[in-house]
Amino acid sequence: MIQRIQTVCLFLIALLNAGWFFFPAIRNEAVGSFSYPWVLDAGTGLTVLWALVVIFLYKRRPLQIKGCWGIFLLQVALAGTVVIATGRNLSVFFPLISLVLIVLAIRAIQKDEKLVRSLDRLR
Repeated sequence: MIQRIQTVCLFLIALLNAGWFFFPAIRNEAVGSFSYPWVLDAGTGLTVLWALVVIFLYKRRPLQIKGCWGIFLLQVALAGTVVIATGRNLSVFFPLISLVLIVLAIRAIQKDEKLVRSLDRLR
């Protein structure tokens, strides 16, 4: 489980989004003019938990891919909310980097699924 590249990508997504809570300068920059800061905190917290749950779905790859797409949609919503709330700044990069990592994770999971299906055909 740990040696799979998608696990590393999903763990980095969880760390990046957890960094939202540990770097108050970035969080305050994004929340500064936003009327509902709890929305950003809840979305970020949900992304962290969701990414950690998806890591442990490694035996159910189709479900893991669906979970990754859910994280992707949540990250798009968070990035959009941050852009609308504050314009362009440093806090937008966390969701954008997470989007790149989630695409890499999805591609790696699909590659594993393709490999497993090809091996099932040989049996």
